[in-house]
Amino acid sequence: EKYDLYFELGWTYYHKGKDYRNAVVYLAKAAKYPCPDYVFDVLAHAYEKAGDIPMAIATWQILIDKKSSFSSIAERMIHDLKTTGKATP
Repeated sequence: EKYDLYFELGWTYYHKGKDYRNAVVYLAKAAKYPCPDYVFDVLAHAYEKAGDIPMAIATWQILIDKKSSFSSIAERMIHDLKTTGKATP
């Protein structure tokens, strides 16, 4: 009932395995629990890399709505996703 184990598994899939679809599965589970804003940041990147741009935008919007410290990044990412279809290098 904590985010951290789901986040660590999702991060491993994302960063080490480059398996973005599985990363989304576990990062989304982590985001269901009280968690730091960086969980949503990584989840949004994973959605993008998995090819789900609408969910990436929706996840970035969560950070804006929360008035997170990631808000300015989220605004830039949404802009890039909407204009170029890509935000993550």
